[in-house]
Amino acid sequence: MGRFLVRRFLRGILVVLGVSTIVFGITHLSGDPVSLLVDQEWTHEQVEQVRRDLGLDKPVYIQYVRYWQNVLLGDWGQSLRYRRPALSLVWERFPATVELAAVTLIIVVALSIPAGVIAAVKRGGFWDQAIMTLAMVGQSWPTFWLGLVLILVFAVKFHWLPTSGRGGFDHLILPAFTLAFLPMAMMARLTRSAMLDVLRADYIRTARAKGLRNSTVIVRHALRNAAIPVVTILGIQVGSLLAGAVVTETVFAWPGVGRAAVEAVQQRDYPVVQAVVLLTSVVFVTVNLAVDTLYGVLDPRIRYA
Repeated sequence: MGRFLVRRFLRGILVVLGVSTIVFGITHLSGDPVSLLVDQEWTHEQVEQVRRDLGLDKPVYIQYVRYWQNVLLGDWGQSLRYRRPALSLVWERFPATVELAAVTLIIVVALSIPAGVIAAVKRGGFWDQAIMTLAMVGQSWPTFWLGLVLILVFAVKFHWLPTSGRGGFDHLILPAFTLAFLPMAMMARLTRSAMLDVLRADYIRTARAKGLRNSTVIVRHALRNAAIPVVTILGIQVGSLLAGAVVTETVFAWPGVGRAAVEAVQQRDYPVVQAVVLLTSVVFVTVNLAVDTLYGVLDPRIRYA
C-alpha cells in the first residue's frame, strides 16, 4: 500500500509539472500582456521599462525556470493587473467554489445514485425508462443554455430566486442545480449499468436464495460491489467541481475560481492563470489519489501490489 501511494504521488507530481508547463507555454503564445497595461501615449522606452520590471524581457525558458524557482519558495507570482500575489487572489475565490461544489455534490449523490439503483431494479419498467430519458436529456443540454433558462424562469419570470451573485442559500440553488444536471445524468446511467452487472452475479442469487430481504441484497451486496466505477467517476466530478465550473460561474456571476480564470485569461494575467491551473491540477491529483485509496475500503479483494 505504501509503495503504491508513493508511486501514485510521484506520477501526480509529473502530471502537475506537465500541465503547468503546457499552460505556461500557451499563455506566453497568447500575446503580450504589457499592451493591456500601458496607455497608447506611452513611449517605447516606458513600455520596455514596464516589460523589464515584470521580467517579460527575458527568454521564455528563463522565465519558466524562474517561475518554478519562485513556486518552490512559495511565491506563485504577482498579478499583472492587480499587483498582488496571484495565489492570494485565487485563494480569495476558492471558498466560493468549495461552497458551490459542496452543494452540487450533495445534489448529485442524493439524486443520481438512488435513481440509478431504481432504474436497475426496475429494469424495463416505467421508472427505468423515465429515469434514463431524463438522463439522456440531461447529457444533451448545454450548461450555459440550462443556466440561462433557469434564470429566465425562476428569477426573471417568477422572481423566486436571485439572478446572480453570491449571498444566502437562495443564491446557491440555481447555479448548483445547473452545475449538477450533467453529473447527475452521467452518474445515474453509470450506477444503473454497474448495478445491472452486479445483479446478474451468482452471489446475488445466492443471497436471495438464503431469504435475505430485497433491500439488504440491493444495499449491502449489490450497491457496494457496484460502487467502484461509480466512485471513480464521482472522484473525477469532485475534482472538476473544486477546479471551478467556468461556464456556470460565468453565467451566474459566481465569484469562484472558474470566473477568476476567465477574467485572468481575458486580461492576459499570466501569473493568475498559472496559479489557477497549478492549484486545480493539485486538487485533481489529490482527489484521484484519495479515490485510489478508497478502492481497498470498498472491495477488500483489491490488493495494491
